[in-house]
Amino acid sequence: MQFFKKIFNAIRNYNKSFFTINQTELTTFSKVLMILFFFTSLWLIAAGINSSVRQTVSPAQKYGYQCEKFANSTSLRIFDFEKSASGYHGIYSSFGSEPECKALEKKYLDLLENHHLQSEISQVRILEKRTYDITAKEARLKRQYANMLLEKISEQDKAKSILYADTDSVKEKLDALRKKEQSIKALITKKSNILNYPLLQEFILLVDKSKERILTGLEKERKFYRLKMSMQVFAFLIPIWLLFYSLYRFLAKREKHIFAQLSFYVASAATLYGLVELIQVIYSIIPKIFLAKLIAFFTSHNMIIVLNILGVLFFLLLFGVIIHRIQHNNEKKRVFKDTKVRDVKRESCYNCGTRRTKDDNYCAFCGVALKVPCVGCKKAIYKYTLFCTDCGKKQGAM
Repeated sequence: MQFFKKIFNAIRNYNKSFFTINQTELTTFSKVLMILFFFTSLWLIAAGINSSVRQTVSPAQKYGYQCEKFANSTSLRIFDFEKSASGYHGIYSSFGSEPECKALEKKYLDLLENHHLQSEISQVRILEKRTYDITAKEARLKRQYANMLLEKISEQDKAKSILYADTDSVKEKLDALRKKEQSIKALITKKSNILNYPLLQEFILLVDKSKERILTGLEKERKFYRLKMSMQVFAFLIPIWLLFYSLYRFLAKREKHIFAQLSFYVASAATLYGLVELIQVIYSIIPKIFLAKLIAFFTSHNMIIVLNILGVLFFLLLFGVIIHRIQHNNEKKRVFKDTKVRDVKRESCYNCGTRRTKDDNYCAFCGVALKVPCVGCKKAIYKYTLFCTDCGKKQGAM
């Protein structure tokens, strides 16, 4: 129970700090508006990231589906050059923007528009359909022939037979169909032979010539695509973070606390997306083979729970280090400011601690300027003074 109480108190304290501005807790309606603003910031930044990522040309755009297919093919068929009835379009018809793929596309389109080649392909399709019909007829005749043999073995009376032919006539028909099927298949083989079409030979030579460059370029693009996309994301997030964090510091110094807090929310949203992208970059850098072997090892030994625990521990360590550094820096800043305020109270130099007089504008030992203008009346007051002794104006961060 004590453990859960600590968690509850930590969440409650975080909730108070998140919705506290200038040491004053916000009203319920203001909290709702703050939450709405934070999630709106998340949505707008996500939309901006999406737009930035779209500017990165993907490997599929450079080396299209068709270009990759022909480069990876070991043997081509005549039907690979058949013109679709729906036309030439879609992602699976794309060749990409690379010069080698563009050259293949030009040749390929010429083949699609070649009437002689398309006529030959259509004839092969018709012959294949005829082969299918002949095979179906053969199957029917074989069944009929088997029934006839069964009647013959059982010495069935021909007058009572339901079959309208004898075994000899069926056998003749089967032999004729088989001969016809063989001649059609021989014609299909001849018409399907790519060596009979000089234009196809030219295309295959072009593929063989460009294959190595296409596959090498595609592998390189896929290898660095994740990194390029992350660079686009960081190029979008870093200026946003710098702008709104600087705006937060600027507004906080001028005691515009509400606007400063809103700026801090935007900077926090950008940081959150940046952290997620950083994790993805780290994951993409890890060798996939090593990761696959590691997962396979734990899976084969029925230790998948250990893998999950390691993943949780990794993120616990990552976020723990980040939060610790943030808190440590904040604590250092608080201690630094408290020390300077204490030195001002003791009428000492805030830089070296040497005693000073009211008339001193600079420290006699370290030479640092001891006074700054008040943010309200502009009268010279000691640096790190919390309030002006003339106008009573609260001083911002110095």
